[in-house]
Amino acid sequence: MEKRIQTHTKNTPWRRPRGAAGRRGWVPAWHGAWAMLIMPPAAGIILSGFKIPQLALLGFWWFGYFAFYPFTLFLKTRFRRCFLRPFAVYAAVCILCGAPLVFCFPRVLCAAAVFLPLILISCFCSWKRMERSLLNDSVTVLAACLILFVFYALGAHRSPLMWAVLAFCSFACYFLGTVGYVKTNIRNRNSLPWLAASVSFHLFSLILIVSLCSAARISPAVTAAHFLFWAVLLLRSAAVPLYGRRHGWLRPRVIGLTELAFCIVLFVLVLCGFCV
Repeated sequence: MEKRIQTHTKNTPWRRPRGAAGRRGWVPAWHGAWAMLIMPPAAGIILSGFKIPQLALLGFWWFGYFAFYPFTLFLKTRFRRCFLRPFAVYAAVCILCGAPLVFCFPRVLCAAAVFLPLILISCFCSWKRMERSLLNDSVTVLAACLILFVFYALGAHRSPLMWAVLAFCSFACYFLGTVGYVKTNIRNRNSLPWLAASVSFHLFSLILIVSLCSAARISPAVTAAHFLFWAVLLLRSAAVPLYGRRHGWLRPRVIGLTELAFCIVLFVLVLCGFCV
């Protein structure tokens, strides 16, 4: 889902964002990020089995996100000091949550080799004011979904790793697919290449997820439910933009609410595969 924050060119003077984003960095305005913040960690905890260290990781993950938001605004606005205060507060809490975790489980530092490049790429995009670019959206989604494996590693390992792989791919394919779908209905609504890419990616996702369901030995009923869900997503990736071209485009709020419903269905569907 696209981040709801105003985009500026290099020659455009920066103006304080409106609404939640205008609270000087204290409240993130990336509305589409909330599902990505919650669903992969929750799935990792449920699939692996809860353990106390996962609470520390959850605090580190959430406050790290809250710190990352004002830092990107700090870069985007060319070092406006008003964003340093929320960054410092959230970063301090993030460190307090992460320090005991690293001390007790030093192996979690191995995840830095994966997440650090993604964070640096996103920071670069913020510096260049490319926060709506496909590159930034892709690395953000990958980072948000990869955290599932860290939560899984700190748990009781009650489920096979293949189930975590299926959950990761389901979330990553959904959120990456949503990036293209939203663009075909808002910013790139008249672009045929974007529409073709979006539909093609949803078709690829359908084939991938159904194949992984078979590899993970998910029950036939749940596998069929996965197939139906992704088939609906494939249909909507083509039907909604084509409808918009002929009869008028859906409002962003309508698109956002429907995607929220799809998020809930996906989360339930992913967990059902491991309960049935």
